[in-house]
Amino acid sequence: YKLNLVKKAIHLFRNPFDNIVSRFHNHLKKKAKENKEDYLLAHPKNATGFRKYCEEMDAFHYEGELEFFGETFMDTVKNIP
Repeated sequence: YKLNLVKKAIHLFRNPFDNIVSRFHNHLKKKAKENKEDYLLAHPKNATGFRKYCEEMDAFHYEGELEFFGETFMDTVKNIP
């Protein structure tokens, strides 16, 4: 688009927890379409399933975050949800 067409801009700020909950719900929808019944039973659409999803995402991303942020930072934030 041509820049002279832009008259105003809006910045939206969202709570980060809204984003991760949305990702959890989208992940469950994907697993439902794939007929992953075992996964869906292990990750119910409630606080228990959400916590399990978060723990799995933490484990999945740990090595990359450790490499990027370093051991000191990762030790500092290890008990922050």
